[in-house]
Amino acid sequence: MKDWITRHQPQALLLWNSLGLIIASLVMLSPLIRSHPLWALGVFLFFLLWSNLGSRYFARLRMVQFQQVTTALYEGCDPQPLLEMSEQELAATPPRRNNMPYLGACAANRMTALYALGRFAEAIDACPAGPLAPADPASQLVLQVNLANLHLAMNHPDLAQEVMARAQALLEGLPADHPSRPLCQDAIDSFDIALRLLQGNIEGLLPTLESGLETADTEYQRVGAHFQLGRYYLKADRPDLARPHFEYAAEHGNRLYYRSDAQDYLARLDQGE
Repeated sequence: MKDWITRHQPQALLLWNSLGLIIASLVMLSPLIRSHPLWALGVFLFFLLWSNLGSRYFARLRMVQFQQVTTALYEGCDPQPLLEMSEQELAATPPRRNNMPYLGACAANRMTALYALGRFAEAIDACPAGPLAPADPASQLVLQVNLANLHLAMNHPDLAQEVMARAQALLEGLPADHPSRPLCQDAIDSFDIALRLLQGNIEGLLPTLESGLETADTEYQRVGAHFQLGRYYLKADRPDLARPHFEYAAEHGNRLYYRSDAQDYLARLDQGE
């Protein structure tokens, strides 16, 4: 039953409220209740409390579900549950003004999941825009960096750098003491690393890549760090050192695009390319 409720929360909330209306209607039929001068107010307050309890329960259930799908992505390297939940919420949540921040977050999560699955063109199309775009400059910056990385993954460095110019402008507009500034700078630095790897400009890059592996907090980050180190060693003409990093990404990448790309690199190494 709980699994059905988790998968069909809008319908379950509608059933809950309908049950509350039925109970309220039955209560209204009681002569004892109707004899009280404030019976109408009492029935109204009962339904208000009933509906509020249902909303709180489903909001908590949604939060638990979100924690589960993000854990699946960052520790299990499986973006599919996040994609499914995001699409479900986007389809079920009315596009009212007070829902726009939540819908924008769902759209951003959908973009993240598509990116992690290697569905780059779909992820670019899914980039939140208009009323779904984040209002916070730091969130806008991270979104622009993700968009730039997607263009880079599709081997469009010129487009990527155009997007990064917007991100850089947003960073310059953030106060020096903004709490998200270090995170924003890290996002920009990660793009610079990917761009240098693509261009073959790897001089002095190894310590940064090794530090990224040492400080990785999640399996997703570790897989990505190993993958980038594998690419670095290929560019450095050290396929023997690249192999163990691609093997880690292939073994632990699960449904991330890193896994299939690492398998392709390993196949090429086996063929002596």
